[in-house]
Amino acid sequence: MLNCNEDMIDRDYLFYTLRSGLIAHQFERYSSGAGYPEINREKDLPRVKIPCPSDLDTQRDLVAKIGPVIDQARDVFREAEQRRKDAMEVFEGSFPDA
Repeated sequence: MLNCNEDMIDRDYLFYTLRSGLIAHQFERYSSGAGYPEINREKDLPRVKIPCPSDLDTQRDLVAKIGPVIDQARDVFREAEQRRKDAMEVFEGSFPDA
């Protein structure tokens, strides 16, 4: 679990940033272990560079802009997943009982 100083970084901004490709790439680069790669909290985590506007209002503005887009994308994904399930039911229903 990570804690953040909310006087310096907006929690939602940090959440979205940590889920971004830029941070994922850094995690992959710093991870170690063959079977179950992991990040060492003391050694690797401090090396991860998080892009962060120093102004909290700027961070909040960015979250306000991307939050609804991410919510919309999530809804589209759910709808696509439901359509896939429905299509598979139709497909599987077309086989005679074995």
